[in-house]
Amino acid sequence: MSRAIKVLGLAAAALASPALAEGNGASVTGMAHASVVEPLTVRQIDPLQFGTLAVRQGQSGAIKVDPATGAVSYSGALGNACPSSSVCAASPALFLVSGEEGRTYRIEAPSSVIAFHTNTGTGLPVADIAVAVENAAGEAMRGVLGEMGQDRFRVGGTLQVAAGSPVGTYRADLQMVVFYD
Repeated sequence: MSRAIKVLGLAAAALASPALAEGNGASVTGMAHASVVEPLTVRQIDPLQFGTLAVRQGQSGAIKVDPATGAVSYSGALGNACPSSSVCAASPALFLVSGEEGRTYRIEAPSSVIAFHTNTGTGLPVADIAVAVENAAGEAMRGVLGEMGQDRFRVGGTLQVAAGSPVGTYRADLQMVVFYD
């Protein structure tokens, strides 16, 4: 009995199908489109520099680098140990984006990373990572490629130096992702 129900069900479905019903056929040709654009590239021109710093014994502090203005501010017991005109001064990172002229692009950046001591592995947090696009006022995560198909953006953030942090060089990787909007 279940076999008969299955056969009747299949026959009913075949009769109800518009493609199989006599005189009820139709066809249409659809379109497919594609746009090929210049691939986006991004490269770092300058790294994010927190400079050469000094912190009072047993105390902590922070340095903030503003990506839009390049302004540097210190808090707590942390201070600059380098002349501002020197290569050891703090400054935002600078990146160059290239692609198709006039196209908008978006940037994805981490909100924070850890800068590790090159010898001991001790970590210092880099927080409040922010981006400023050259052709947009203030901080922005979106830009437009100019007449030459290029734009630049800067990256800043806040390095927090804990009390007792070992003396030495600290490095962090900033994974920046850029894609067409």
